[in-house]
Amino acid sequence: MNILKHNEHRECRLGIDLVHDESHKQLLHEMKIVEGIQAVMKRTMEHCTEQLRLLRKCNHLLGNQLKDKDAALAIDRKAYNLDEHRSEVQRQCRPCGSEDLRYNRKEDFFNTAS
Repeated sequence: MNILKHNEHRECRLGIDLVHDESHKQLLHEMKIVEGIQAVMKRTMEHCTEQLRLLRKCNHLLGNQLKDKDAALAIDRKAYNLDEHRSEVQRQCRPCGSEDLRYNRKEDFFNTAS
């Protein structure tokens, strides 16, 4: 930075050459302004970095939710397209026999089972 070089050259002067005139005051003022702007830019950079981290986290979470919704949608589509006449659906029923009908009441079943 030119401002820092100029200030270093001014500070190296000795004796009568070391002056604090208007140009030196302006130089110090410019240095303070530049340092303030650098601090603001540093805070802005930290803020942007944090925002970027949060946005990446949201992107990751939304991606996972989208995968879950796609899986649920595929299951729903498969279930919607199923009906009882398709070969993929097999009934797990057995025909009823006379032994299944011998208990007329719940008490009869429990009394004979024990």
